Amino acid sequence: MSQDFKIRFDEYQENDPTSKVEGQVHPDYYPTGGHTRNLAFVLPDGQLQFFNYSYLITCSYNQSEGKISLEFSTHTVELKGQKLEQLFYELMMQTTKIIRCTNKRYNELVEKDKPTTYEIIVIKIAD
Repeated sequence: MSQDFKIRFDEYQENDPTSKVEGQVHPDYYPTGGHTRNLAFVLPDGQLQFFNYSYLITCSYNQSEGKISLEFSTHTVELKGQKLEQLFYELMMQTTKIIRCTNKRYNELVEKDKPTTYEIIVIKIAD
């Protein structure tokens, strides 16, 4: 049951179903975020792109190459970096929201146990 329905139902019980819902700022926007999960990529040039987890078909991790390959229904995304095994499991559980590409020269500044992505390649699958 949605929040909006619950509020309206409460107002109906109070015999005032015509009052406005608090917090509704603009008619072009939903009052709250949806429950879909998206995965956003921040590329080195600052470009942003996101994909919905529901279109993720498969994900593979190659430890020797330091590479994760994500196959979506329309694109393939390759992540190259170090210590990516933890990121692979986070992707499997759909808990990662944003993956940022960092420059290799900053690898020493990253925590030793954290995954570091230094290359993100987005390839559109041919129709």
